[in-house]
Amino acid sequence: TITVTPSTASQLPGGKVTFSIAITAEAGAASVKLNDTEIKSYATETKADAFTYEYTVPAAATSGDLNFTVTDKQETPKTATTKSAFTVGTPGKETVIVDATITANTTWSASKFYLLKGNIYVQSPAELTIEPGTIILGDKVTKGALIISRGAKIHAKGTAAAPIIFTSSAPKGFRNYGDWGGVVILGNEANNQSVNQTIEGISAATGDNGKYGGTSTTDDSGELYYARIEFGGIALSTDNELNGLTLGSVGKESEIHHMQVSFSGDDSFEWFGGTVNSEYLVAYRGFDDDFDTDFGFTGNVQYGAIFRDPNFADKSGSNAFESDNDGSSTSNAPKTAPKFANVTW
Repeated sequence: TITVTPSTASQLPGGKVTFSIAITAEAGAASVKLNDTEIKSYATETKADAFTYEYTVPAAATSGDLNFTVTDKQETPKTATTKSAFTVGTPGKETVIVDATITANTTWSASKFYLLKGNIYVQSPAELTIEPGTIILGDKVTKGALIISRGAKIHAKGTAAAPIIFTSSAPKGFRNYGDWGGVVILGNEANNQSVNQTIEGISAATGDNGKYGGTSTTDDSGELYYARIEFGGIALSTDNELNGLTLGSVGKESEIHHMQVSFSGDDSFEWFGGTVNSEYLVAYRGFDDDFDTDFGFTGNVQYGAIFRDPNFADKSGSNAFESDNDGSSTSNAPKTAPKFANVTW
């Protein structure tokens, strides 16, 4: 089988269109072609794959179908083909590949898609603004993640009519738990570990990347609301995971509300220290815990709804709530003491 998104595309000659392609081949895939041009081959046994392909529109291109074909490795090869209806002349919705650290104020527009490749840090003092209705794709191959460093800010102010969506780059029907890394916001407030604590799920942190904590009592990491985060969350190893939404030492001057995390590969929401308040949170079919609090988090959470799937759970047990002071039975201060109200599980 082969599935390609988008199924219709439009672009000017010389422009680019990014296709998300997913294939299955029980006998092992041999190659994937666009028309007569091979765009990927397989040296090792691969029964399923999902990847992106950037197509540059030729100067002499004409409108018509772009045919994508997967061929297997049987003695008499079998193929499956699908198409994307392509029109030359009207520029389509561009996919912007984001694969470098963001160091200056940046705005992401609803008129484009944004594909995160690897860990994307927004470094202080940069501020990232995301317009209502914008769709951000986490690359499945590189496990893309968006990480707002302490001192930086996110301004992701969706609306009920135009929510901001963070989702997997895989085509619809092929998206799954843990396709990408999720969203991480880091602040300067207290936790009970260190003023330079490394957030879970970030391996080999360098410089200030992945660090959180401090002595501020007025941390403002920005706004994130009317947004949906789906198919994120990666368990790198036991107790070393990225979640759907991870908050480290984020202060109550920040705004987090009207959020839904769906199909997270680890926890849906996790707070490490800080005092940020949140309301109207939905955890939908997460793989591990729904609301997890650690390292001295003392914020308030009100109006939560948790929907679990009885067929999916982590070996740890997967609870509606998990709460630890520091995971080592110490009395380190500040002690974890969140308040939850009006939560339905």
